[in-house]
Amino acid sequence: MFDFEFLLFCFKFFVQFKIYEHVKTSCLTQLTLRNLSLSPISELF
Repeated sequence: MFDFEFLLFCFKFFVQFKIYEHVKTSCLTQLTLRNLSLSPISELF
């Protein structure tokens, strides 16, 4: 018999972690795109 409370806790933690990862990557993507659009093309190459 496994501990249901513990399983629920792990599940919540996992979901929050995935959401956090998603938010982090999207924020980084937005920042990168903004930086690319701000900087001149000549600096990229």
